[in-house]
Amino acid sequence: MKNLKDTIHLNGQVPGEIHMDLLRNGNIQDPYFKYNDIEYRWIAFEDWIYSRTFDVTPEFFSHQQVEFLFLFFIFYFVRPKIIIDVDIILNLTDNHCLLWN
Repeated sequence: MKNLKDTIHLNGQVPGEIHMDLLRNGNIQDPYFKYNDIEYRWIAFEDWIYSRTFDVTPEFFSHQQVEFLFLFFIFYFVRPKIIIDVDIILNLTDNHCLLWN
């Protein structure tokens, strides 16, 4: 995972949450301790990118149709974007807590 400004690169967990990934990687302290929630508001104003790389066999491309399953459960007002192979945008969601395939 990384921020859109490309200044922070971390190992993230999915399912997961950005604050917990930053905490796990030592970038922030406990966001629920004292006034850390105020100090870490910048996190909510950043755009974050979670990415995944996977390999496919040549047989994969022989299918006329392939189904991917994405599950978003997002508490913030965001519009996840699913991009495969840089050029193909699969879905711009306008809702969260839904199953997209």
